[in-house]
Amino acid sequence: MRTMLCPRCWGGTARRGCTYCGGDGRADDVLLSPHFWLSELVRSDRALRLGLRNDPSPDQVRSLTRLSLGLLEPVHDEFGPLAVTSGLRLPRVNGALPGASDTSAHPAGWAADIQPIRSGVTLKAIVDWVIASGLAFDQVIYEGTWVHLGLYRPRGMQQRRQALMAFPAAGGRMRYQAYDPSDRRVAA
Repeated sequence: MRTMLCPRCWGGTARRGCTYCGGDGRADDVLLSPHFWLSELVRSDRALRLGLRNDPSPDQVRSLTRLSLGLLEPVHDEFGPLAVTSGLRLPRVNGALPGASDTSAHPAGWAADIQPIRSGVTLKAIVDWVIASGLAFDQVIYEGTWVHLGLYRPRGMQQRRQALMAFPAAGGRMRYQAYDPSDRRVAA
């Protein structure tokens, strides 16, 4: 059985009373789809550093599984291995990230930020492919150094099929606008 660092206590001093891992700092990892593990989608450097829980509920695991099967696997099949830079972010973790949206799909397990691992694969190519693919998605966002993939809107709202791009604006906030593949800031 594959294990992961416990996303509730992160293997720290609080692990003695941790009911998620039973106190040993490790928890069972779960294969969500052919290429994506739960550990990839709950890992959070910010949560680890701040000691914030990021342990998924059964509903969030189901959402992460549907995200993996519905979006991450098709993108993987087209472009090869992907690095998940952010998946599930429980509300306290999401709130600890500068500029994170209060309406983010990350806390519900419906979104992941990814980067291609294969040399020569661009973020623009991924965004363009997702838009043209006919896949069900709520949002695809070109964010400069990663792509945000959202499967459903939070709270079961209808999918928007939004294609956006985001770049830093004044005050460090991200400025979102309609995706324009010809924008010079979108690297080919």
